[in-house]
Amino acid sequence: MSDDRWGRVEDKVDKIVDKLGHIDVTLVRQNLTLEEHIKRTELLEEIVEPIRAKITMAEGALKLLGLLAVLIALSEGILKIFGH
Repeated sequence: MSDDRWGRVEDKVDKIVDKLGHIDVTLVRQNLTLEEHIKRTELLEEIVEPIRAKITMAEGALKLLGLLAVLIALSEGILKIFGH
């Protein structure tokens, strides 16, 4: 190969190496961002878990109240039917 062609090949290789360097920097930044995101997500999950438990309890209480309301309405209807 001529010196000119070798020079062009070297230039192209240098450009590829530069781009790979930029890609490496980008990957490091993205990895750091991902690690921060994971930490924040774990902290938020710790905060949300007790809230989720309380919501589940409140839903259960509301279902119980609904069931009691239905039973009271049924008993009242039965009493009206039988005239007591």
